[in-house]
Amino acid sequence: EEIRSGIGVNEGGSFFFVGDVKQSIYRFRGGVSALFHQVAELFDVRLEPLKVNYRSRSEIVDFVNRSFEGKIKGYIPQQSPQSLRGGYVEVVSSDDLLETLSAHIALLITKGVAPEEIAVLTATNKDGSAVEEALSARGYDVVTETTARLIAQRSVRAIIEYLRFCYFGESIYRANCAALLGVQSEQIERMGMDEVSTAAIAFVRRFRIADKSALMFIEVLRGYRDIEEVVFEIDRLESTSPQSDLKGIRIMTVHKSKGLEFEHVVVLDRLGTARSHNDAIVYEYEGAQLRGIHYRIKGREALDPDYAKALEAEKRASDEDQLNALYVALTRAVESLMVITKMKSSWFDPLELTASVRGELEVQTQKTSPAEPIKAAPFKGLVFGTQEATLRAHKEATHDYAAVQFGLALHYTLEMMGDFTSASLTIALESTRNRYGAVLALGAMEEIEKRVGFLIGDETFHRLIEGNVRKEQMIRHKGNLGVIDLLVEGEKGWVIIDYKSGREEEQKHREQVTRYCEAIRLSTGGETEGYLCYLLDDRCEWIKCL
Repeated sequence: EEIRSGIGVNEGGSFFFVGDVKQSIYRFRGGVSALFHQVAELFDVRLEPLKVNYRSRSEIVDFVNRSFEGKIKGYIPQQSPQSLRGGYVEVVSSDDLLETLSAHIALLITKGVAPEEIAVLTATNKDGSAVEEALSARGYDVVTETTARLIAQRSVRAIIEYLRFCYFGESIYRANCAALLGVQSEQIERMGMDEVSTAAIAFVRRFRIADKSALMFIEVLRGYRDIEEVVFEIDRLESTSPQSDLKGIRIMTVHKSKGLEFEHVVVLDRLGTARSHNDAIVYEYEGAQLRGIHYRIKGREALDPDYAKALEAEKRASDEDQLNALYVALTRAVESLMVITKMKSSWFDPLELTASVRGELEVQTQKTSPAEPIKAAPFKGLVFGTQEATLRAHKEATHDYAAVQFGLALHYTLEMMGDFTSASLTIALESTRNRYGAVLALGAMEEIEKRVGFLIGDETFHRLIEGNVRKEQMIRHKGNLGVIDLLVEGEKGWVIIDYKSGREEEQKHREQVTRYCEAIRLSTGGETEGYLCYLLDDRCEWIKCL
């Protein structure tokens, strides 16, 4: 209604939308296919069916038409253009689905099909894992949701191991990097770095691993603050690698294949039994409108007519979901389609398929000219504006694992203290010992106790925390997310305190607290003061950030 109410629509414009109710497979997420027709009726939209299939060859289109006509309500048979005649379809029943699948994959590869042109579609993620294991055991490279991640690519893994070696200095990361590159460990040199992406570029150029994944990863690195954030957070990166860098047979569920197409598709029957529909809640829809919610109880339908009606409607919707999922699966193929079904209790039972072969399996091999050698593009790192005046001599690397863990443990101790007293410190130290004791260096716990003890006895600290004290306050400002160690709301305004265990990056610390002050000042309108509190090994040192 909001879209239709726009001025452009009311003054001679048009309301245009595209959909295919036969591919509605996300009802469990709230995607109700009836909404498409409801919108059309509500706004008097003229429906124009798209009758020509420009993806699949004619044998595949004809097979899909025969399989679903009369089974999906209102099914309109698709047509094929003359340019897409031919194709291949095979339906086979088997007691050993994985063995039959492997044999067909071997046939395709023997005929010259590239592994990247083959996709295996499964009913569940669990089935996908079984297929991955079976094909990998036979020596095939496979691509799954996990292996398609950017950080799973060989070139990117080499960069990550290199950055970890530069940060931690541990030989294991050097060895991992060398193994991924196929070089001797002595060729991997530990370097200090001020700018992570620039160091990664130099590494990529030196070892000539500039594939699309590596270049994409370098762009991703520009979004991280420093190398410390990279080495500790990079495993959470969910970005997918460019398709051209993914080598191997694609394996995915039917749901994940929606919207995609592949030259050669194998649709595999369920390896296990069908999941029973035993959700605790039964939702009752009338068209696209939710009309009722019922708690599922065995045998209730015999006593409750409304519940029995809702249960029957749920079963019809579930059957429709199954047909739609099968339609999605069988319409992903371009050149060839193979359907492997079980002898009994098959996922494909609603289609009443029989073993058959249609068309000829012909492989179109594309002639490619030899790739020209890539010439290295000139690269020069530049610094613009005021940054050029602030360049300093390279500082000694301070990123050592023990120091990082010490800083985390120190902050955790302060966070766990109920108030800033010796009794509270004793309790907090127990929590810290339980969480960090196994990774801290010898004597670190005693050092933390000593430094926090200096803070507890510091007069400046007790003066600054007079008021309402909040710990570990998360704040977002200008698109950046930060955590304020201590935020105090006093009579005269706000006080920000940020703890640090060392002064190696004091300028960076000052800039951080200054940003916090600006954020609190703008959001509250109150006076704000910011302080760096350096918890050193012999004293507390305070720096006010203006």
